[in-house]
Amino acid sequence: NDGWVRLTTGNTVGFVGFETDRSPVRAHKRGFKKVRVVVKDRDITLDYLDLIYADGSSQKIAGDRKKIEPEVGFGPIDIKDGPKVIKEVEARYRSRFFDKDAKGSDKATVEVWGKR
Repeated sequence: NDGWVRLTTGNTVGFVGFETDRSPVRAHKRGFKKVRVVVKDRDITLDYLDLIYADGSSQKIAGDRKKIEPEVGFGPIDIKDGPKVIKEVEARYRSRFFDKDAKGSDKATVEVWGKR
């Protein structure tokens, strides 16, 4: 994975309205310098990604409701003043209903990855 570590377990994303998922990140000590969003099975529309750090600060990354495709993803995005220990990740997104390349009728799966 070229130094990338999966931070979230992979949430499936519905089609109707935007969902907000907040996922804890497994404890780590060294922190991360970059993050990226990985999408599987179907396109999503990303509203935002919010990184909550162990020191209580956070960094909100605008997705601007962009289309994010599988195998393309979103990022990498530099973590401000990184490396930082990430405690939680909050993301708001939805699966895109019209996706001619989708694998069956499955919902999209979204994972957030970090790199030291």
